[in-house]
Amino acid sequence: MGINGIKYFTKRNIRIIKLLILPVIFVILILTLSIDTRAYTADSVSVSYLLKNVHAMNGKEIYLRGEAIGQIIGKGEYKWVNVLDVEGNAIGIWSSENEIRKIKYLGKHSIKGDTVLIRGTFNKSCIQHDGEVDIHADKIEIEKLGFIEKERTIPLYKIFILLILLIISIITIAIKKIFRNKHNNDY
Repeated sequence: MGINGIKYFTKRNIRIIKLLILPVIFVILILTLSIDTRAYTADSVSVSYLLKNVHAMNGKEIYLRGEAIGQIIGKGEYKWVNVLDVEGNAIGIWSSENEIRKIKYLGKHSIKGDTVLIRGTFNKSCIQHDGEVDIHADKIEIEKLGFIEKERTIPLYKIFILLILLIISIITIAIKKIFRNKHNNDY
């Protein structure tokens, strides 16, 4: 019994509670299972963080998440690829051909590059590469495959509206000139 003799847990109330709790538990379970745990296994840093903290980060193993962009450069066993982080800053990644080969899409005009997670050593002034800032990657993991973006086309009806407005504008200007000339000739 509850306050003033009211029963809170009647069979009907228990049925309603079950009907409400089960969907909530189901949604929580689905959300928990759908979280990509790989995204949280390594704390990635941004390029700007690395550049602001070059002395502290020099020689440290880091994780960098970003979009593979540009082109793969180099001959032989090791190659270069640039990675653009979420803040819009890029850095050169030096890695073995076996790791670089995992990258399928490189970002450029109309192509979204693969989202990669780089594990490697940050160098503020790499002796091997003429003092350049770079990351020597031990591991490249593709987190999300890139894709070719659809070309954006202008719908035909918008072109039609533009042409109509252009014709109306030309006619308006012509009528204005005609009336102005006629008005000037009257005086």
